[in-house]
Amino acid sequence: MRNNFVSKKAKIVFILKSHLISILISSCLTFAASSVGLAFHVVQKSAELAQATAQIAKLKAANKIIEKKYRKKIAKEKIKSKVKVVMSAVPFLGMGAVGYFEYHDYSEWKKDNPDSDASEYVLHIKEQFVLFEDELKNELPERAGEKLSGIIDDIESYLSKAISIYG
Repeated sequence: MRNNFVSKKAKIVFILKSHLISILISSCLTFAASSVGLAFHVVQKSAELAQATAQIAKLKAANKIIEKKYRKKIAKEKIKSKVKVVMSAVPFLGMGAVGYFEYHDYSEWKKDNPDSDASEYVLHIKEQFVLFEDELKNELPERAGEKLSGIIDDIESYLSKAISIYG
């Protein structure tokens, strides 16, 4: 009887080992299949990320080109408005108004250039005048075009007065 019991026990152990081995093999195959699926998913998402990154780089480059294009137009319009303000200034009140508006422009410029001072702003304005001088002469009334070279000196004077008044 003992021999029969040992034989049944051996059969049970064999069956249990067989089931454990099949469960282990099944688990390994499932893990391998999941790993392959996840690896494919990672590669796919990496490609999508690379494509999105390339698109962002293209958009940034296009944005810089557009900003540069319009920066020149904005600078030109600011210079034209400065010339018009100076040309239309009534001697006493006009000088104060020009000084106020010029100081306001200087304050905006100062936000973009915090390490610079008023003399560098005047140089910046002079550079803008030189850059757009020919275009301004063509677009402004004839008498303004003739006086254009003296207007920058007036703006420099008004700015100096505005800085002394407004700080």
